[in-house]
Amino acid sequence: MIHAFDATDLTLFSIKEPFIEEEISRLKDGFIFIDCGAHVGKYTLMAAGLDRGGKIVAIEPESCNFDRLKYNILLNGLTNIILGRFALANKDGRVRLLIQTESGYHSIVKLSLHSVDVPSRTLDSIIQELETPKVDLVKIDVEGAEYAVLIGGLRSLKMGLIRKIFVEVGDSTHNCDKIIQLLRSCGFLCTRTSLTANWHFVLGVHKFEVRDG
Repeated sequence: MIHAFDATDLTLFSIKEPFIEEEISRLKDGFIFIDCGAHVGKYTLMAAGLDRGGKIVAIEPESCNFDRLKYNILLNGLTNIILGRFALANKDGRVRLLIQTESGYHSIVKLSLHSVDVPSRTLDSIIQELETPKVDLVKIDVEGAEYAVLIGGLRSLKMGLIRKIFVEVGDSTHNCDKIIQLLRSCGFLCTRTSLTANWHFVLGVHKFEVRDG
């Protein structure tokens, strides 16, 4: 895959996150992958490059990131990606997106002197629009808004419409514990990998998938 990015994206592209990369590599033919916080498309393009007839939903609220995401998709001639320029939150409506210095850290919860008004959607409403029996993998990297995104996807989580969910938590262990507790209450078996005191990865596999697999 060809990637076009500016200097502020280079560091983020060079960071290796083997946990999500491994889960993407395991996606099967005809997969559905939702990339929540797609940035400029690193994992969206990785999934599209599998060439397994899958469909990707890439969601990115910040305008400059979204434009580069769209350009990267066009640059590679990809037609199996649905783009969404909005924030994911606990309800449909509008939220303030707080703009950070680095392009990968914009957030609806982190403090900033500059913000913009953007549309917001819930994970439930996205999955309902897809009209698919199951979503194979959801990746959430939303800079502190992970719990709100999960609340906005409670119906799908409880109904087992998501096979696997991967959440990056760049915050305290307490917030990570809250996320694991919520996922377990929805029937997910969870594992946590902590790289530092404030950088965690949570993988949830729904119990139906464990039973059937």
